[in-house]
Amino acid sequence: MKKIYFLLVFFTLFLTNNVFGQAQPGATCPTMKPFCANDQGIPFPNSTGVPSLGAVGCNGSTPNPAWFYLQIDNPGDLNFNLVQNTAFDATGNPIGSPLDVDFIAWGPFTGSLQPDDLNVTLANICGQLNFSCAPSPCPSNPFAPPGTYPVPGTNIIDCSYSAAGVENFTIPNAQTGEIYVVLITNFNGGAGFINLQQTGGTGSTNCDIVCPLYIGDDFVLCENESATLTASIAGADSYAWMLNGTTPIGNTQSITVNQPGTYSVLVNKVGCISNMTASITISPAPAFEVTEPDDITECDANGGPVTFDLSVNDDIVDQSIYYTSYHLTEQDALDNISIGSTYTMTPPQTTQVIWVGIRSFDSQCVETRSFTLTMVECGANPETPADITLCENAAGSGQATFDFAALNNDV
Repeated sequence: MKKIYFLLVFFTLFLTNNVFGQAQPGATCPTMKPFCANDQGIPFPNSTGVPSLGAVGCNGSTPNPAWFYLQIDNPGDLNFNLVQNTAFDATGNPIGSPLDVDFIAWGPFTGSLQPDDLNVTLANICGQLNFSCAPSPCPSNPFAPPGTYPVPGTNIIDCSYSAAGVENFTIPNAQTGEIYVVLITNFNGGAGFINLQQTGGTGSTNCDIVCPLYIGDDFVLCENESATLTASIAGADSYAWMLNGTTPIGNTQSITVNQPGTYSVLVNKVGCISNMTASITISPAPAFEVTEPDDITECDANGGPVTFDLSVNDDIVDQSIYYTSYHLTEQDALDNISIGSTYTMTPPQTTQVIWVGIRSFDSQCVETRSFTLTMVECGANPETPADITLCENAAGSGQATFDFAALNNDV
C-alpha cells in the first residue's frame, strides 16, 4: 500500500478541475508545494513514477510520494477529507475510479514563507520531521485508539495506511501562521487527482500562499517622477487596478503611475482563489528646505588658472537631512555625475554655471539649484600704499575723514 507525507505549511494551493494541468506536487520534502482546502475541495494532480521513500510513520511503504505544506489562517481545529480518484467534477466530487491514498501529517512549524525565505524555511522544517513513533510503532488511523494522535514526543499529528481511496485527518488547536506538512502517497500508481476538503472545525487554511499576490512595499514618489507597479502573478485572466478605491486606472499586469495615492489590484487566474487583491500606498516626498546658493567671484592676479571652492554653498541645506553635489549641467545633477567640490578656471574662460544636486537621505529624491562662478582680472604684484596722516576735522574733535579710494592708483 502507499503512504503519504502530508506537509502542512503556510502556503495555499487553490485548484479546480480547470487547474488539473498544473505542475506535479513536490516529489521530495524540500520541494514540497503549497496547498489549501475549502468546503468543496480543491483537486490537484497526484504523483506517479516516483520511487518509494520506504517506511515512514504508520506507512509501510511510500510509493509515488507527494509533499505539501499548509498554513493556518483562522485558528481552531480543522477536520479534513482526503480523496484520491481518477477524475473529479467542477465542484470537487469524485466521478472516476478510487485510488488508494495514504498519508502522514506533521506540525506545527514556524517560519517565513516570503519568497526570499521560503527555501530555508522548508529545509529547516524537513530537518525536524519525525519518521517514527519510537519506541512504539505508529498505529494507522482510523484503527488507532482514540487519543493516539498527535503522538506525544513527536511532531506527527496523524497517519493512515489503509486500502481506502478516502482518508480523514484532523489538525487540533491550530494557530494562525502555523505550518503543517503532509505527505500523500499513491499506492496504486495510477494517474489521477487528490482532493483535500475541509469537513469541519473552526479553523481554516490560508489560500493566499498558493498564488501569492503582492505589488511591493509602500514608498515615496519624488516630484515629477513616475514609477511602475507590477502584480506578482503573471498570465492572469484579468487585472483591475484602482486608485484610492474609486478610479479605474489599468487592466494589465503592470501600470505606470505618477501621483501619490493608494493603488490596489484585483487579479483572477485559473488555479488561484477568486478576486485576489493587493495594495500599496505611495506618499509624496516632503518639500525640500533649500536656500539659494551664492555666486562666487575670484580674482585672477597671475593670468590663471584659478580654483573655486564650491563647498562654500554646502550650507544651503541642512546636511543632516540632505547631501549636496556639484555638476556642470542640470542633467548631470539629476544623474549624479559630480565634478567634486572644486572647479578650476583657466583664461580665456571667465564664467561657469555650476549646478547643485540636492538629495534627501530618506527619500533619495533630488532637486537642483545653480550659481555662477566669475573670474575677474586683478593687478599683478600690488603695492602697499603709504600711510595716511590727517588733521582733525575740527580742533579738539578727535575725528578725521579718510578717502581710501584716492589710493587705488597707488595699489
